[in-house]
Amino acid sequence: MMDKSYIGWARYLAPGVMGASGSADMVAKLSGSFCATDPVIAKTFAGATFTSDCRSLLPAARIKTLIVQSSSDTLASVALGEYLQAQIPDSTLKIISAVGHCLHMTRPEEVATLVRAFCEADDVAAGP
Repeated sequence: MMDKSYIGWARYLAPGVMGASGSADMVAKLSGSFCATDPVIAKTFAGATFTSDCRSLLPAARIKTLIVQSSSDTLASVALGEYLQAQIPDSTLKIISAVGHCLHMTRPEEVATLVRAFCEADDVAAGP
């Protein structure tokens, strides 16, 4: 669908990515952001995002990692968050009860609270 109508694809994808917890205004902003992106760049990004497989690199991560997951996400299920936590050493999974993929937009306060707490714990900001 992306090849035939990039704008149609972007407008179709935005509501699903945003989820039910996103307002019509947020869906419109996300759709507008997708539509404003150069289609060639967006297609390249989508190809890299949806067809690459770097799972073998996850166990090599050497920095504390916070995984923030929506409880209902059409792009990344809770099972994916659990997989990432199992594969990435010293990782923490936090699940926010929400629908959609854009928690930074629909639940910014909750995401910020989790990130702050994670960074403050054990001096994560100081690094390895």
